[in-house]
Amino acid sequence: MRTFRLIIMVLFALFVLICDCHGVYQRIGDLELMSLSPLQVEVEGNIAYTLEYQWFNIYDVSDPSNPISLSNTFFDSELRFMQIRDNYAFISGGYAKFIVLDISDNTSPTIIDEISFNGTVYYRYIKRFCLDGNYAYLDYYDYASYETKLLVVDISDPNNCTIINEINTNITTNCMFINDVYLYLFGYGSYLGCVFDISDFANPVLLTTYSDFNMDHAEVISDMVYCINADDFRVYDFSDPLNIVEIVHYENDNALYYVSILDNKAYLACGEKGIKILDITDLNQITEIGIYDTQIDGSQGAIQLSLIDENTIILTEWSDDRFLIIDVSDPHPPSSLVESYEYFCRDNNLAIYGNLMALIDEYGVYFFDISNIIEPIQLLYHTLGNIFREYVFAIEDYVFVTFSISGSSDDMLYVYDTSDPNNIHFEGSCLTNDDGYWCMAKYNDYIFLPSYNLGLTVYDLNSGNGPSLLTSYPSFYGTRLSSINNYVYMALENSMILLDISDPNSVNQVTQWPMPGSIMDIVIEDNILYIWFWNLNIIRLYDISDNTNLVYLNEIQLNENSKIAWNFIAEDNKVYISDLSWNEIIVYDTCYPANPVLDYSIRWNLKTRNMVTKDNYLFVGNSHFGCSLFDTTDLTKINFNTISPDKPELTNYPNPFNPTTTISFSIPKESNIELSIYNIKGQKVKQLVSDQLSAVKHLVVWD
Repeated sequence: MRTFRLIIMVLFALFVLICDCHGVYQRIGDLELMSLSPLQVEVEGNIAYTLEYQWFNIYDVSDPSNPISLSNTFFDSELRFMQIRDNYAFISGGYAKFIVLDISDNTSPTIIDEISFNGTVYYRYIKRFCLDGNYAYLDYYDYASYETKLLVVDISDPNNCTIINEINTNITTNCMFINDVYLYLFGYGSYLGCVFDISDFANPVLLTTYSDFNMDHAEVISDMVYCINADDFRVYDFSDPLNIVEIVHYENDNALYYVSILDNKAYLACGEKGIKILDITDLNQITEIGIYDTQIDGSQGAIQLSLIDENTIILTEWSDDRFLIIDVSDPHPPSSLVESYEYFCRDNNLAIYGNLMALIDEYGVYFFDISNIIEPIQLLYHTLGNIFREYVFAIEDYVFVTFSISGSSDDMLYVYDTSDPNNIHFEGSCLTNDDGYWCMAKYNDYIFLPSYNLGLTVYDLNSGNGPSLLTSYPSFYGTRLSSINNYVYMALENSMILLDISDPNSVNQVTQWPMPGSIMDIVIEDNILYIWFWNLNIIRLYDISDNTNLVYLNEIQLNENSKIAWNFIAEDNKVYISDLSWNEIIVYDTCYPANPVLDYSIRWNLKTRNMVTKDNYLFVGNSHFGCSLFDTTDLTKINFNTISPDKPELTNYPNPFNPTTTISFSIPKESNIELSIYNIKGQKVKQLVSDQLSAVKHLVVWD
């Protein structure tokens, strides 16, 4: 049931309704892992089977947003591959093991057989296998001797599997599949691929080899093989194994790892680019439906996937600790996406001041005139070299760029005078002896940077020869800072210090406050200090009207399991938060800082680390489109809709009042109601009602 919140401002009433938002490639859940090495996931009906480094797990995914763990089975050796058939799970792994589990009871899988081929040492593996009737064809590999074999196993009795044949293959297999009476192996070795005739199941016969094409993973549907190889998606006609015909060659822009086909759609695991979905209705004209960027810190992207249905995917992330569940029912970008600038934009590489935008790619910095936001004009491109750990800041009439140079120990600060956009002037550069800055402050002709190596560093912009180091304060050691007037707030590990920077040659600590957690970022807007505590998963709001006195107002509690980008922004009474874990941009209304209200969210299907606002537009930087532009007046909102006078009313009498008033309100249907009193600063005074109420007129007395 929805909750109606009734918020009373003294002499002012507001009635709000929380509605669900419509998502784009929305992450709806994930599966709990027993280790940090997800390998494979397979879905049969409403049951998901996952393979980790030494774990086999079973989940009920009938409700994908709330998967239920049914069982977790631990093995004493590394696992590699699995297939589910009827009430059995077949699993291969280290020590050349082939294991059979009875999974008729999903809550209590039982190992019923286990065989090993020369498996006395850990570097011998059954890498992958295929099942066909009463036989399993196993790919055996010895990492020490490079010996490769095809093992034939009789699985007619799953309780007593028997190796009945072994054949040298001379190929290290990446991909294997069966079509009709043929077993195909692809990889590397004496050739790229080969095919065995398995008409006689127990005695495969090598039919031919292939040296002109390869594949890393494939799915077979009626003689058509849909496969990936490196960066390419290809479709072949395999009706005649001696005459393979390529039907389609689709060139992708990054590595592919896995493909699954359903209802004329190809679902591709694209590594660092996440999931890509192609419409393959017409193989002569394959079109991209959409892409979901799943990569976050610690992850190298999507390597394997399984479909619950055409709208729901369980995704395996490489070098991460999760199996993601995502809803792909609406792959289209939000209607509010009005433009994407086709410029490569890495994290934290976008800054705007006035009508000037600075954007860094991997080799230099662009300057744009964005007077016409939809059609920006490039003013200048300044080459910096092969750079990394780069950050850009636009403050007043200056653009500052900090970066490290690849292959060098040099860390640099570049300064540009942008007071005349038509004549952008490079002021100069200097070494910083640090590996990049996430934030900076400017006061008069000086900039202040938090340095890992030197503490707070001060640079003079008017030295006559570009920026130069004026002084440093090793005792002021922090990684985040923000400024207002002649004060800098600097975050230490679990505290905040206030610095007076009116004299850059003699910066003084005014005071220090203990903090409840580790600070990741701080932002100041209109005498409100926003602090993100990463270990608490909250953003706290403080009133700093009196700079020497922090007044706690309220906090924003983030979604469970959220992973926030390195920076968030607070502008024009809005807080914009990029949640990398849920691929969502969350926006809070902070008109009344003591009562921040969730205003809306953008289900954006691409990782967003950098955001800037201008007028009614939100600029976001991402690794796929570069810089994208949202019209914030045309967003799919979570809507806190104000009720108009012709809808259920909320009034109080007398008004003004002293000492009591009677508040009357009616609701359209039985609902959960919260009625609270706030003062004009947005601070909660009292909660009068928090209950489920019927659809009638209600009276509440406040005294």
